[in-house]
Amino acid sequence: MKYLLTTLLIFPTVLYAEEPSGDVLELVLQLQDLVTALIPVAFAAAFLFFFWGLAKFILGAGDEEKKASGKAIMMGGIFSLFLMASILGIIDFIGGALGIEQGGTLITPHVETN
Repeated sequence: MKYLLTTLLIFPTVLYAEEPSGDVLELVLQLQDLVTALIPVAFAAAFLFFFWGLAKFILGAGDEEKKASGKAIMMGGIFSLFLMASILGIIDFIGGALGIEQGGTLITPHVETN
């Protein structure tokens, strides 16, 4: 699956030695918008996952099995938050090192003027 996405994004550019246009450009821009919209949703889900584990941990104070289950869920939420924040930090660092402007679009549509 990951190779299919890579092929869709890179193959037209390499083949024609130009920016993708038309349907491919629209597809890439829609995928970029989708990923941009899903990032805050993923952070919110991990945050809620942590608090769900915390609630299970507190409410299961008398039962060791419920406490262990809540603790495992909390650790999963913390790990997810750490992993996502780390990936975003690494991407930001690499982008800054390469001089790539943050917050821009993946591909700038080329408009011809006559």
